[in-house]
Amino acid sequence: MSRYNLLYLIVVSTIVLTSCKNPDENSPVIEHVYMNTIPQDYLHGIAGMANSAEVKVSDDKSLSQLRMKLITQTGIHLHDPEPGESAHAFLEYNQGVWDTLSIVNIDGNDYTQTFNLNIPDTISGGWKMEIAVLDNNGNLKTESRQLHIQNDRLPFISISEITPAPQQDGQISLAIGDSISIAGFVIDPDSLDFVKVEIVKGSMLMWSQDFTAINNWTFDLQQVVAPPFTSAGSYIYNITAKDLNGWQQRVRAIVMVE
Repeated sequence: MSRYNLLYLIVVSTIVLTSCKNPDENSPVIEHVYMNTIPQDYLHGIAGMANSAEVKVSDDKSLSQLRMKLITQTGIHLHDPEPGESAHAFLEYNQGVWDTLSIVNIDGNDYTQTFNLNIPDTISGGWKMEIAVLDNNGNLKTESRQLHIQNDRLPFISISEITPAPQQDGQISLAIGDSISIAGFVIDPDSLDFVKVEIVKGSMLMWSQDFTAINNWTFDLQQVVAPPFTSAGSYIYNITAKDLNGWQQRVRAIVMVE
């Protein structure tokens, strides 16, 4: 092969290899996610109101598409305690379904999008917000945030003290023969109908205490007197409250008896 032909092959090969390489290997960046102008990883929305989620994204080349998806979580509302905050033993059950998807086409290196969210007044608890941003070269960046929906129409179950104190993960640990005492209030401006407290093991109801026809805006949880645990195992401690308008709230704690 002549020197000219060899040089030609080298040049062509270089051009082919260069053209096949992705000119942009950097994924977009999700700069921030705000909920109702509040910047934090754990987002907070209010049911029955117009809420706004602001998402800012950027890319070193050019942006293409932004997607926000809200996914209903099963189970109960969970989040890590803030610094200085006590462990969360009694946690809120999710109520309702609210799966939402919004997609917008975008461009440029920096982009801020406001998603207007009319949160139904029938839901509360925890949702996952998934943010995905795509650039013009097919690079995708996905992140998620936890979103808690506060519903002020529901009875508010406020527990100020638990004996024995829960562990840092929120679990209440007992020995056989121990019992749980709680202090706090159930509050509802529309007046409470009933409060029900129960201890469940698997699918079996072990104990319950009902307070009916309360007809008052507040209820003192110190009236609850739970019996000692007589056998080892994992239990669920439920508190359910319902007001005269039919709005209901439930919280639960995990109890481990050894």
